[in-house]
Amino acid sequence: MITVLDFDDLYDKEEFYQSAPHQRINLREVPGTNGYCEDTAAETIRERIRAGKPSHIYFLGSGNYHYVSFLLQKEICRDFTLVLFDCHTDLQKPLFPELLSCGCWVRRAMDEMEHLKKVILIGTSAAYLREVEPRYRNHMAAVPEEEAVSPDFDWKTWLQREIRTDVYLSLDKDVLSLSELSTNWDQGSMTTGQVCRICTMIAQDRNILGADICGEYQGGLLSGRREIMQSDRVNKEVLECLDGMMPLPDDPQR
Repeated sequence: MITVLDFDDLYDKEEFYQSAPHQRINLREVPGTNGYCEDTAAETIRERIRAGKPSHIYFLGSGNYHYVSFLLQKEICRDFTLVLFDCHTDLQKPLFPELLSCGCWVRRAMDEMEHLKKVILIGTSAAYLREVEPRYRNHMAAVPEEEAVSPDFDWKTWLQREIRTDVYLSLDKDVLSLSELSTNWDQGSMTTGQVCRICTMIAQDRNILGADICGEYQGGLLSGRREIMQSDRVNKEVLECLDGMMPLPDDPQR
């Protein structure tokens, strides 16, 4: 079972989920969700997700809704490590402290979640990593974009050293290169194959509690047809990679 969150009509144009057991949760009419999430909107999102069927893989829409990963991880009731594939850190100081946003949700998670023991950033721009405040660096590890795409990087050793708990995976497709697909944000240079190989290595040693994927292209039906097809292909590859990694829906891991 996978869950597709519909904040807009983007997934109407894709096919990756249609042959798999899935549910779609309608959030299109919920105000206060695009980029920033108001408290009442966050509660509505939580309620509708909880009312759905048990699921461990969520597709969130564009990167503007990556903050939903925070809401999903709040449901985890055991120690875990967040492994985040993202061109950005999402550790920005919020302009509006009372609002959850796509740019500050990791910061909120590190501040508020007692079960979140560590954040692993993979494929993030080195420039963004340099901006992380010292108090957060002590609880994270990172493989910057330049190292993440290197064929000489020893992933197996590094992952075994850095990850000591169960894992939650979060993928913003802006970590991928423009040759793979287009998103609405500046992008990294990883490939889908590289991301999938890393996820597979993690799953060989650690339990995967759940995963979410975002980074859909936001554009018109005609002007964005190529981008939509690229995103659909990447979603399918990632879903095939994650298949079999997740616990059964009734497994009490969360």
